[in-house]
Amino acid sequence: QWLANLGLLQRSVDKLIDWPPISGQWDGPVLWLRGENSDHVQPGDEAIMRDYFPAADLVTIPDAGHWLHADQPQAVAQAIGEFISRS
Repeated sequence: QWLANLGLLQRSVDKLIDWPPISGQWDGPVLWLRGENSDHVQPGDEAIMRDYFPAADLVTIPDAGHWLHADQPQAVAQAIGEFISRS
């Protein structure tokens, strides 16, 4: 049975919740999906993400939370399919 290493996660939480320092960019295509009802993407996150991935395509999946693939599997599949077709 797999168990999360809660002690390690607790000791590392400061490193896990922040963005790593920028050491470069990827200018290629990136699909960034977020759920409309998720609070994991904060208002300032898009600007930070674009520092790493300037060509990122941000798609918000309606009526989905953080587990958007479980909440709206058809919408997620459609967004991925459209992205692949364009890339």
